[in-house]
Amino acid sequence: MNRQTLAIQAQANKYIELEKLGFNADQRAEFKDWLNACEAHQTAYQESKHVDALLAQFNESELTTESTATTLLKPQSEHIRTTERTVWLKNYRAIAACCALFMISVLSYHFVPNMFSQQPFVAEYQSTRGELLEYTLPDNSHITLDAKTQLSLAFNDKQRLSQLTSGRVLFDVESDKARPFVVNAGNTKITVLGTRFSVDKKANQVRVAVAHGKVAVQMNEHNVVLNQGEVALINGNSIKRDAMAHANVGAWQQGRLVFNNEPLLNALHTFKRYHNRDVIFTDAHAEQLRLSGVFSASELDGFVNMLPHALAVEAKIINNQIVISSKK
Repeated sequence: MNRQTLAIQAQANKYIELEKLGFNADQRAEFKDWLNACEAHQTAYQESKHVDALLAQFNESELTTESTATTLLKPQSEHIRTTERTVWLKNYRAIAACCALFMISVLSYHFVPNMFSQQPFVAEYQSTRGELLEYTLPDNSHITLDAKTQLSLAFNDKQRLSQLTSGRVLFDVESDKARPFVVNAGNTKITVLGTRFSVDKKANQVRVAVAHGKVAVQMNEHNVVLNQGEVALINGNSIKRDAMAHANVGAWQQGRLVFNNEPLLNALHTFKRYHNRDVIFTDAHAEQLRLSGVFSASELDGFVNMLPHALAVEAKIINNQIVISSKK
């Protein structure tokens, strides 16, 4: 049994003990979130409940073969023998119960290999403006959806497929050599076995950034392999490879937006994931001006006010609309 399975089983046992004592409100909410996170948690909980029920059958009253009154009437030597039989019976049944728990785990692991990770699984996720969502998948991979993101998943026993329609996702993929993890984003295909990376799909660009491990990126006849700290920008029919600080891969989870020579149009569209404001460019030149820096996702007004000091543009907020134009 691998460490992940053991950890899940141990957590299930912990919740069963807390359940006996009586959950408080926070514990009950935490338990429900854990239980609903994936099918592996639900199965481990049911297995532990079953074994706990077996152990409950072997309580003190059921293990005592004779009443206290009858025992007191017996000679001391026979009482000792009875006590020895009772102790032996307790140990025997306790061992039997432990063996039952062991066999349940062994049978689940060996006779149904990768039972949790290889079951067919289909899901769709969608986040709203300003909303970040986190999920644990049946294969124990983790995903974090940035705001305004739409993602669908389809797992089977041969591969793990995902379709990123829009937005950005941070993938922390559990290694499974028999089943590659594939992300399709427009005409871009990203394939991994196990790693941590993000995919950001905009209308005119796909951006793949790797925190650790390796990621294969394919777009038509173009193929590149990205290593830790590398990023690929897919525009039109080309892939541009670059380097970045791998710590910035998931910076948006902490509310930081990192732009590295980013077109102003893309930067403002990223801000729109968190703010309900339209952006209007009065000319194409302003759209393509490049911007670098780290900004707070919550400070859109500050970002707009800063733009005329960093780029040759005029920026105004008019009737809840951001109007950008080149300086005359």
